[in-house]
Amino acid sequence: MEMEQILTTKITIDGHFQDCQLYSGHLYLWNDQNNLAIYDWNKWMKSLNKVERVVYYEPRSTEYLHSSLADLEPFLEKTLQFNFPILDSAIFKHTLYYSDITGFYAYSLLDPHATKLTLWDEPVQHISVSKNGRIALSAGENGLFEYDATKKWTLQNTAKIPHTGIYLLNASFASSSEWSGNDLIQYGENPLKESFFLTFGKIKKQLHLVSIQPAEPKLQQVGRFIKEFPLPLSLEKQKQNEGQLFSYETKNRKLNQDFQYRSKEIFIKKMPSRLNKSFNQSPQDLSVSETESHLLIRWKMSPFLQLPKVMKWRVYDRSIYYKNQLHLLQDKELTLYIFTLLETS
Repeated sequence: MEMEQILTTKITIDGHFQDCQLYSGHLYLWNDQNNLAIYDWNKWMKSLNKVERVVYYEPRSTEYLHSSLADLEPFLEKTLQFNFPILDSAIFKHTLYYSDITGFYAYSLLDPHATKLTLWDEPVQHISVSKNGRIALSAGENGLFEYDATKKWTLQNTAKIPHTGIYLLNASFASSSEWSGNDLIQYGENPLKESFFLTFGKIKKQLHLVSIQPAEPKLQQVGRFIKEFPLPLSLEKQKQNEGQLFSYETKNRKLNQDFQYRSKEIFIKKMPSRLNKSFNQSPQDLSVSETESHLLIRWKMSPFLQLPKVMKWRVYDRSIYYKNQLHLLQDKELTLYIFTLLETS
């Protein structure tokens, strides 16, 4: 497989957004009016399958589709109103966890009569959820905390904030964190604040904070990256009954008819620091990492794409609703990158 086999579909949505999440077939967009708009992701994607497109012969081309909030209006399910701009958000088991300047909150996405639940009256800069549901809270000068969302175990030898399920892990400055299995990497604010590696032990249903060691995260060295070659798609009706979004078949020089087609050979992953001991990367993975000035994407450990630095970004690898996506939050737009490996036989 060569780089030329990867087709990139780029969808740009105009607007000022605070955050964006893709979860369980829904797209969650926070706008600058402190509203959370919830869209039906699947219906929107199926509608985009009907756009007019051509078969690309140039290598590493990028399908480009420009959208607005008005284009998404037919797929809007409901809108939630918030009082303040959010600092960060995460979704776990159909519960929205978010923070603003007044504190840390939870909101059920399944209950039609849900109201926000106050979990803590302190703001949180960054929320990180592990695969098994542990939630790390980076609260700046207040330090690094953990919220017990699973109720499966209790944290020992750590201070618990009264009347909450929140534990103080480390009082040192925490700008963000990253899970490494059951352990945590706590990032300071380089070069001014120190970073740490927190190691945990588990005995039955009790977690123990074993050690907190100073650590300096190091980004992997990267080479020269390739810029994209955007080729616009049209929202007008197709001239021929062929083509579905993210689908391609090179053998017959025509587009695959099955809109559920997705490549099974590649995964997109966020590249962690070298401190992360639990990360296993396959040579076929598309890996995304961040430097001081750029967002860098590699395939087979080779340079693939270089993008400008953004306000916030998230990677979505695989579920029944999406495959291989990179979402970029910028000042005046939201950009969705969708990567598909082209068929060769």
